[in-house]
Amino acid sequence: MIVTQEDRACNNAEPQTNKISISGNIVPSNWYHRLLRPCGKSDTTAIAILSELVFLHRYNGNTEFQLNFNYFKRKFNFGISQAKDAVIRLEQAELLKRSLRTVIVRGRRFTNEMFLVLNIENVLKLNSQDQAKKFPLSGRKEKTDSPEISSDNIDKKENNKKSRSSESSFVSNSFLENQDSPISVVTYKQRFSLASFYPLTQSDIDKMQYLCGREFSGNAINEILQSLSIKLPNHSFPHKAAFIKYMGKALAYEMRDAVKISNESFRIKGNITSEENITKAREEFLNEIENSRDTSAKMQLSRKLAGILEPSIAYDFLMSASFVDNTESLKADNFKIILRKKLTLSQSEHRLILAQVQSVYGDHINRLNITSSQDAETTDASFKQPRALQKEDTKSFEGIWGKIRQGLIDYYGSGGNAMDNAWFGKLTAEVDSNAKKLTLKAPTKFIKDWVQSNYSHLIDKLCSLHSYSLEEVRCV
Repeated sequence: MIVTQEDRACNNAEPQTNKISISGNIVPSNWYHRLLRPCGKSDTTAIAILSELVFLHRYNGNTEFQLNFNYFKRKFNFGISQAKDAVIRLEQAELLKRSLRTVIVRGRRFTNEMFLVLNIENVLKLNSQDQAKKFPLSGRKEKTDSPEISSDNIDKKENNKKSRSSESSFVSNSFLENQDSPISVVTYKQRFSLASFYPLTQSDIDKMQYLCGREFSGNAINEILQSLSIKLPNHSFPHKAAFIKYMGKALAYEMRDAVKISNESFRIKGNITSEENITKAREEFLNEIENSRDTSAKMQLSRKLAGILEPSIAYDFLMSASFVDNTESLKADNFKIILRKKLTLSQSEHRLILAQVQSVYGDHINRLNITSSQDAETTDASFKQPRALQKEDTKSFEGIWGKIRQGLIDYYGSGGNAMDNAWFGKLTAEVDSNAKKLTLKAPTKFIKDWVQSNYSHLIDKLCSLHSYSLEEVRCV
C-alpha cells in the first residue's frame, strides 16, 4: 500500500473537538482529600471559600481582602452560619487570618469590617503530593480518640481481671458481715441526665459529627439535645462517653435535614419558652411601630416613645394607651391619654413621655392627663419640683444641649443627677443651628473617651428627637 503525502497530513492533523471555556477558579482535586470535616468527609464549604481567596490572589496579587460572610453567601449560596464556621475552621488550620477593623470612606466611619489574610505558605502545602498528610479542620482527631474511654470503664476492666482467679470469691462476695472489717456503706454511682450536658462544647460536637456522619451545625445539635432533654427527663447516663455515643446514634437517625436546619436562627418550637415568645412579640410590635410610614401626630408620638422608653415599658404603655383627639391641646396646656389597663409609671418615665409629647404637639404643653379606663381614675403627670431646683435648671439647662441633658437625667431616673454632675455637666456644646448638628467638647481625654463609648448612642438618639444629630465628642 502506497501512502501519499496527503494521507500523512491527514493522519497528523489534530481531531476537531469542541473547546471547553471555563472562567473563574478551579479547585485542585487533592484539596478534597486533605481538607476534611470531623465526620471524615470533604469540607466543601471551606474548600470553596479558600479557592475563592486563591483566585482573587492570582487575579490581583494581593493576600489581604476586605470580605464579609454575606459575600460568600451571595457567591456560593451558603448560609451565613455555614460561611462563618468554615472561615473559623480555615483560621484554626492556619490557612488564613481574619481581623476586624474600622474603615473611613469619604468621611463615613464603618466599624467591625472583616479582613481576611491568606497564608500563601500553608496553602502551597496543600498542593504537595503527600496525600497521607491531612490538614486538621475544626480540631479533628483520629478515630482511636473517639469516643473517649472513661475512667469508670478502666476500673471495671481492672476489677474483672482481679476477679478471674482460681480461688472462690464466695466469702468476699457473700452477704455475711465481715467481722474483721468495719461495716461498709453501699454507695451508688451518680448518673447524668440529658439536660446536664447542655450546652455542648465544640469538642463534643465534633465527636458527635464524627459518629453520626452528618454535618449538623453546633446550634442544631444543641437544639436537638434540648428537645430530647424535655421529652426524656428521666433518661440518664453513667458517664459522658455513653452520652456521646447515644447522641451520635440519635443524630444518625434524625429525620430533619442537616443542611436546612444548620443556621443560627433555627429553633425547635418545644424549646422556646413563654418568656422568649413574649420578648419576640414585643420586638415585632415595637419594630412595626418604628418602621411605620404613617405621618400622623399620634404615630409620630408612638415612634418617639418606642425609641426612648425601655422596651418592656414602651410595649406595655403603647399596647394599652389610646391618645385622645388632642386638637384642643394645640391651645390647652394638658395632654389626654387613656389607658386600657392601670400602669405604674415612675416620675422619670412621666417626664420622658411629656418631653416626646412636647416635641410633637408643642412646648406649651406642661401636663399629662392620664386616665385609666378600668377605674376611671385620673393621674396628674405634671412635674412639680422644688423652686430651688427649678431656678437651678433654668440657669444651667438652656438651649438644645440643656434639653438633651434633661433627657439624659430623666432616662437614668434617680441616678440621673449624679451622672449629670459626673459627666454631662462637664461637657460644653457647640451648636450649628443651620446644619442641625451638635458637637460636644470634653475637658480631658478620659472624659471624652468615656462619654463617647458609653453615652454617645443615647445622646445621638435624644438629638434626633429634636431634629439634631451628634457630630462628634472631642477634647477642648
